[in-house]
Amino acid sequence: MFFIKCTSTAIIASALLLLGATSSTALPAKPEPLRLPLKRTTASLRKRSTLESRQVPQWVPGLYDYELTELAIPVNIGTPPKEFLLLFDTGSADTWVALPDCGTSNGCVAATELYDPSRSSTYEATSPRRDFNITYGSASADGVYFVDTVSVANVSLSKQVLGGVHAMTGSLSQQTDFDPITIDGLFGAGFPGLTVMYTEYGISYQPIPFALYEKNLIPSPLFSVHIQRSTETDWAGSVVFGGYDRNLVDTSRDMVFTDVVARVSADDPDKPIYRHWDALVNTVVINRGQATERNMSFTQPQPFHIDTGSNYIIMPTRDADAIVSRLLPGAKRDDLSYLIGCNDYDPKSTITFEFPRQGGTGTIYVSTGVGSLMFPAGGDGNRCRFAIHPTDDSVYLLGNFFLQQFLTIYDFGEKRIGFALLKQ
Repeated sequence: MFFIKCTSTAIIASALLLLGATSSTALPAKPEPLRLPLKRTTASLRKRSTLESRQVPQWVPGLYDYELTELAIPVNIGTPPKEFLLLFDTGSADTWVALPDCGTSNGCVAATELYDPSRSSTYEATSPRRDFNITYGSASADGVYFVDTVSVANVSLSKQVLGGVHAMTGSLSQQTDFDPITIDGLFGAGFPGLTVMYTEYGISYQPIPFALYEKNLIPSPLFSVHIQRSTETDWAGSVVFGGYDRNLVDTSRDMVFTDVVARVSADDPDKPIYRHWDALVNTVVINRGQATERNMSFTQPQPFHIDTGSNYIIMPTRDADAIVSRLLPGAKRDDLSYLIGCNDYDPKSTITFEFPRQGGTGTIYVSTGVGSLMFPAGGDGNRCRFAIHPTDDSVYLLGNFFLQQFLTIYDFGEKRIGFALLKQ
């Protein structure tokens, strides 16, 4: 895989491609895209299957996952700025950090960086007070909304709405002082309709990626995610706000886009509400183009969450079993995924997700080899896991094991998701 490592969080404009920038005439100076490094934890942060406000349940998949690692970005909050390392999650929309009264007795580990409102001259409480209470399956975060300046790379967002947490349970509270890095909170990159502020109070605000574009701090209404396949903790890929790094992409192959799924508003059926980064899948194809090709079609197009907060491909057990039985006939299911001998599969086998092309004019195929979804289970190197997680819930999700094969573009301007094959 072609990889450029930078020590700065800002990127050089010439290394980026800005979608929609086609004019060759002289234009006023535009803001540049911003690149932040993805950092990798080595702790096993356990998957939580739901996110809901305390009053209004809502589905948001997989903030935390099994086995592998979680990906986080550095963000500064307050004046003077203080750096926090935040789990980067396209499956939720609120960004939050822990407050000074979040101690080890209520979920914050000793290494957690705490946000102290009294030490920031730009802190403001919301008026009226708005509680920020979220449950992530068996995990939770309890706190309050506030407003402060957020610095992303070399630009600052004033009066950004954030969550401050007094107490938490679950995976972030299970980190240890022995971990090389500690995640301090969460960076939500979902749509405004997914925030707790909207679902609980009916008040909309712009999550950070949307606010960056609204305030003309990035050139395009999108962000892109590149996950590097490595064991490094300090650089595990990058997030680019406002563009994507063309040096990463195989330019001999087309970049393909599919539409984000909108939800019908109960208040106004004619006005769609965008919440999740969801895309419709028509069919899952096993070994596309080979003599052993098999299709698993849904009775109707099935929304899949395209979610950086999860590592696995997740789907109901009946569908997961159907796919794995065709790809890996000898695999055995446990409560996490599927186990098989590390050499007991056809290296030519592929899994393909068929999406409708943006605008509904045709079909796009997004594929990866089965080997890219296998990883060792245990220390002997003989047994491997296949990265599909069966669930009893009606959840369909493509997580980081799949997404790391591509540069993924989240375009909130055109309400679309793009996939570009990475250079090898």
